Amino acid sequence: MIIAAVFLIALGLAVIIALRSWGRRAERLKADFSERFSSGREYDAAVLDRHRETIRLPSGKTKTLTTLIVQFRIEEQKKTVVHRLSERFYGKYERGDSVKLLFCESMPEDRAVIIGDNEYDAVPRLYASMKIPLTAVGIISVTAGIIILFL
Repeated sequence: MIIAAVFLIALGLAVIIALRSWGRRAERLKADFSERFSSGREYDAAVLDRHRETIRLPSGKTKTLTTLIVQFRIEEQKKTVVHRLSERFYGKYERGDSVKLLFCESMPEDRAVIIGDNEYDAVPRLYASMKIPLTAVGIISVTAGIIILFL
């Protein structure tokens, strides 16, 4: 019985601590998004290609990412832009699909994300939907463990 009680208390505390960490990450992503894309503009883009690409990180490790090549038109400047989209996205896109981009033209490199399908939107949205249920699970688990421990 004591082992079960300790396990429930530890499980509940682990869920609450993990949820708190996840909340900090969601807030950090929201801040990063507003900092990196505040000057961005929306464009309708066409997907030209989707492929897996291996990149070398500054730490020396390699990472394989799914990359989209998109094309869109900036009418004010009368130019067509072909951009490699390497920000994380979750949808399955194929050649010829249309996407809405938030494109930020800046130095040293241009950045773009797919509106509604990016890490900056997905993580905070998932956190908001799971915050109450996981908090309840953590509290119930700790409470049940304490009750079992003292009975």
